[in-house]
Amino acid sequence: MAKINNKINFEAYMKNKILTITVLILLNSFLVHAQLIKGKVVNTIGVALPSCSVSITDKATAKIISLNITNQSGDFLFENIANGTYQIGITSIGFVSYTTATFKVNNDTTTIPNITLLPNKNANLATVVVTATRPLVEVKADKMQINVEGTINAVGSDALELIRKAPGVAVDKDDNIQMSGKAGVQIYIDGKPSPLIGEDLANYLKTIQSAQIDALELITNPSAKYEAAGNAGIINIKLKKNKSLGTNGSLQAGYAVGIRSKYNGGFNINNRTQKFNLFANYNYSYIDNVIDFRTNRKIADTTFDLKAKRIFLNKTSGFKAGLDFFQDKNSTWGVLITGNLTNSSPNGVSNNIITANNTGNIYRILESNTRQIGNDDNINFNTNYKFASAKNVVFNVDADYGIIKLNRNLFQPNTYFNATKTQVLSEVNYNLLSLADISILAIKADYEQPLAKGTLGVGAKFSYVISDNNFKRYNVFSNTQKTLDVSKSNQFDYRENINAIYINYNKNWKKIQLQAGLRGEQTEASGTSYAITASEAVNLNSGQKFVRRYVNLFPTVGISFIGNAKSIWNVAVGRRVDRPNYQDLNPFEFKIDEYSARAGNVGLIPQFSYNAGITNSYKNKLISKITYSKITNLIGRLIDTTDGSKSIFKPRNLALQNLVSLFESYQLTYKKYTGIYTANLFYTKYQADFGGGSRVINNSATALIVTAQNSIKLIKDYTVELNANYNSPTVNGTAFEKVRWGIDVGAQKVVLNGQGTIRLSATDIFWTNYDRSYLVFGAQTVDGIFKRESRQYKLNFSYRFGSKQIKASRNRSSATEDELKRTQGGG
Repeated sequence: MAKINNKINFEAYMKNKILTITVLILLNSFLVHAQLIKGKVVNTIGVALPSCSVSITDKATAKIISLNITNQSGDFLFENIANGTYQIGITSIGFVSYTTATFKVNNDTTTIPNITLLPNKNANLATVVVTATRPLVEVKADKMQINVEGTINAVGSDALELIRKAPGVAVDKDDNIQMSGKAGVQIYIDGKPSPLIGEDLANYLKTIQSAQIDALELITNPSAKYEAAGNAGIINIKLKKNKSLGTNGSLQAGYAVGIRSKYNGGFNINNRTQKFNLFANYNYSYIDNVIDFRTNRKIADTTFDLKAKRIFLNKTSGFKAGLDFFQDKNSTWGVLITGNLTNSSPNGVSNNIITANNTGNIYRILESNTRQIGNDDNINFNTNYKFASAKNVVFNVDADYGIIKLNRNLFQPNTYFNATKTQVLSEVNYNLLSLADISILAIKADYEQPLAKGTLGVGAKFSYVISDNNFKRYNVFSNTQKTLDVSKSNQFDYRENINAIYINYNKNWKKIQLQAGLRGEQTEASGTSYAITASEAVNLNSGQKFVRRYVNLFPTVGISFIGNAKSIWNVAVGRRVDRPNYQDLNPFEFKIDEYSARAGNVGLIPQFSYNAGITNSYKNKLISKITYSKITNLIGRLIDTTDGSKSIFKPRNLALQNLVSLFESYQLTYKKYTGIYTANLFYTKYQADFGGGSRVINNSATALIVTAQNSIKLIKDYTVELNANYNSPTVNGTAFEKVRWGIDVGAQKVVLNGQGTIRLSATDIFWTNYDRSYLVFGAQTVDGIFKRESRQYKLNFSYRFGSKQIKASRNRSSATEDELKRTQGGG
């Protein structure tokens, strides 16, 4: 691949790039908080004890309702505790366990007197384990958390399947993710965005197995500390963390069968001492999926009736390794490397019957057989430092360098037959080579300290992205002869520098909690498209360049208020942005088949969203939320027309999207039964005008998404689950999507003295959870069915081994955030 000016000139990009933002936070704003329980743990001479395990037990039910870990100052805090009678339990390695006397919580902050732990010289605390059953769904002030670990129907699934089942989330036939009816969802992995988007992001999520996932966080109103990208919010995939001293780990293996078989396996291992933590994990997956789809497209005087089958085979190795060094009680240094290496071969066969509309007679049949091989490799290197003092002063620095390489080699023969398929009329064959080489450098720093009985946070980030893309299209005449089509080939180079600073403030009063912040981002981006000569060299004199420079401010405000012991209210407002993906700016066409292609658009500009929402939590069981969003310059993918009868998928800025959403969630627990029910009712409207007539978009719909997740413990060590979901008809840009629903069942047994688990499940047992859509735009109508391999039967086994001495884990969020998620392959 040709490289154009790959060297990062820091002086040129840092000179005159000082961003100054003056922030005024109105501390007399009025916001919310819940009942608190707080305390401190010390030893016999009064020295604070960090990393102690703290549990709170509801005396009425004799169940642990929450777990916590003391911080560096020995302090612990429990929030949103309902009125009642409780006990606190403390355990720590080398000390005698302690349980407080019972105490009552009644509409106020409860402070537990200092708890003194006595040394234990005889007992072996290596076997002390605190366990509790977490609810499937937890609603917090700024997010909803779906606890994956331990659920049956999550086993053997991948991350995209889990996201598809999350309350209020929808995934369309192209694996685009929406939340509360809005596109523009930002996917995070352990606090940082995933390194891909679009088709490549979907493929990446399919390689993350449920055995690796602890929880999904749906964050609808991120604070100013987060990247401003993602107008629909953030879905953070929290991978399992090891919190134990000594050496420990786990093994897992799974097998599934639908139309074809697939399997996965992996391990993680951790060795933690008082000074060092060394950890590593590896997972391999073999995914062989079949997708059937059919489209009936009418354009001008012709109908194209397409039946196709695609077979997606992905072989993926994912790994993570790191080392933390605990210099002293305040300072920690760390290094981390993460990677995902995928070999893919999505092949397909299609049959396209071409009919004249005026006579109804078939005059041609097109057969296309696609063969493709590809490699997606992404590796990220991170080094980090954290300082946390006893006075709650926290300072974090992360430096990251990411390398992403995407390689596609596609051969597409197209053969035209007569109406009876007895004679070959003509052949048109293509060979497409697409290479993308992306480098990302990012440095960020975050600082927090107490201020006016609250917490002030400030931070800054610098990022620089180089994306070099080489695309060649050949016309193939025989197995040995092909000619480069210079009009359909190009080199596209993209450079982007983003400088950001933010300020954020949190403060708690007796019944009020305030979060207010402002983030400023300065962006400078440029893209250059070069022609490729017949000798396959890059013509440096042919460059067509565009430049974008802009500065944006993103305020966020969140207010929580406890009206009484049962009801908690939250109000949140904010502004967010979604920038175009790198490949969406590349203007050249990538052939899908003889009658369809996709291309980028150098004219794309960022889309902005203005969001407001009110949430009520009643007894922490009934959750009600209403939100409003206005999105300007919405980036949508339109199926337009070209060359009279051909379709082209091209990203365009629509004028506007308005969306109103009402979300309800209810948790029911009765003896050994647990049920989680959610309903999301929303109204959405899309508006745009691309030239009048059939090119005007004015589509709206009122839609409903309903989920029900049910779990019953039958006898000791046995659990069964039954889950259902329903998506009513809705609209997505120009496409009207039809109803779909599905039912999953599963069973689980704990074995090997609690160390192992066997799970058996079946997903979408009636095979009804597939996509059907209809659209009218640009003098064409398209009616389509997209049936993926959603019905699968799965068997999974997991085994945990090693030490269980509890020690707080260290969670890192690297600096390569918004940049990584916008990378996308060229085919």
